[in-house]
Amino acid sequence: MADVEAVAELRAVVLRPDLERLGRYDEQRVRQRLRDGFTPAHTWMIEVDGAVAGCVALRPAKDTYWLEHFYLDRICRARASVLPF
Repeated sequence: MADVEAVAELRAVVLRPDLERLGRYDEQRVRQRLRDGFTPAHTWMIEVDGAVAGCVALRPAKDTYWLEHFYLDRICRARASVLPF
């Protein structure tokens, strides 16, 4: 089960560059929007080397799941972009 404050902080860090570029970053609002709709039972943390690297939240619906949140730390995104496929 995920901790709302850990996920809110991750969201704020991950979204900050894009929201600032758009002139839309608000330190409290970015966290509060997540808190307002957070469901711990539907959220899983992603860990790399024992540290929080991201999270994913899947909301169940009839015969499907909706991707509610997916945040991945910038360091992990950089590591993934150099993986050979």
